[in-house]
Amino acid sequence: MRDIIDDLIEERGVHSSRVSALLARAVSEIERLREERRWISVEERLPKDDVEVLICGTGWGSPAIGWREHQPHYIVPETIWTLGDDVDRGYPPQDITHWMPLPAPPEEK
Repeated sequence: MRDIIDDLIEERGVHSSRVSALLARAVSEIERLREERRWISVEERLPKDDVEVLICGTGWGSPAIGWREHQPHYIVPETIWTLGDDVDRGYPPQDITHWMPLPAPPEEK
C-alpha cells in the first residue's frame, strides 16, 4: 500500500489516467484488506476443520484462538470448537458466532 501512495505523490500534476489507475489499485487493495480482516458469521460459512482461527461467541469478553474439530468418538459424532488454551473442553457450535483467519506473522528482517 505504501508503494501505491508513494507513486501517487510522485504523479502530482502528471496525466490523470495514471493517477486514476493508481487510485484504482489503492481501492482494490483496501477492499482486499477489508475482506481479509472482517469477522465472518458462522451462519455465512465455517472455517475448515483443524485450522486455527480467531473466534468470538455469545457473552465473550474478547476473541480467542480456536479451531473446529470433528469428534467421531462421541456417542453421537459431532463437530466442536476447541480453544487453544482449553484443549480439554470443547464448545458446542451454537456458542460460537463469528470467526476470522489469523493474521500472518511478521516478516523477519
